[in-house]
Amino acid sequence: MSYNESALRDDLIDKLELLEPGLIYSQKEQYIPNKFGTRSFIDLVARDATNKLVLVEVKKTKAAEREAV
Repeated sequence: MSYNESALRDDLIDKLELLEPGLIYSQKEQYIPNKFGTRSFIDLVARDATNKLVLVEVKKTKAAEREAV
């Protein structure tokens, strides 16, 4: 089965414990404003066991990974 990034993100929501035990899903596609006026979004926002924010960016390819950085 071939996945796109949004499908991977949606599957990951139900399996956050694979990243870190105790993660609690908060929301997806969180808008992040920036000083250049471009639109940026974080794929997943969660909270860890100590209630700290955890931001998850899903990338399917190395090229997309480089662009995100």
